[in-house]
Amino acid sequence: MMFVALVAPWLLNLTGSAPATEPADDLALQGRWALVSISIPESRVDYQGKPSYFLIVARGRMRLVMDDGRPGWNYAYQLRPAPNALDLYDKREGHIPAAYSVEGERLTIAFPKAGTGRPQTLALGNDCGMVLVFKRARAK
Repeated sequence: MMFVALVAPWLLNLTGSAPATEPADDLALQGRWALVSISIPESRVDYQGKPSYFLIVARGRMRLVMDDGRPGWNYAYQLRPAPNALDLYDKREGHIPAAYSVEGERLTIAFPKAGTGRPQTLALGNDCGMVLVFKRARAK
């Protein structure tokens, strides 16, 4: 009985840590998203008329592709337990601590400024260097 009392907490700790992803948000991210706008400190580009870029989110990957199929960036991703925390991983760029929001048919991703940590807001500012806004794309 003493063995169980000593080992049970250790066994629970192997699987009982906070989940790395929030399942509802992870499911909400899945699919094809059309790029609506890119905001950087110097400018904003709107793609309302005809989307030129699409974000494909599936099986732990986020891939940005052009409308003709040419690839853009390709990140592994993981949602974190902290609110709106998104970790992106790339062999060349390494770890990128981003922030995100899914509101209905709209996905916003905020990327950090160089040398800063995860953006605290989804707007350009002291720690946010780029904001991408997407809307869910309908199947072709």
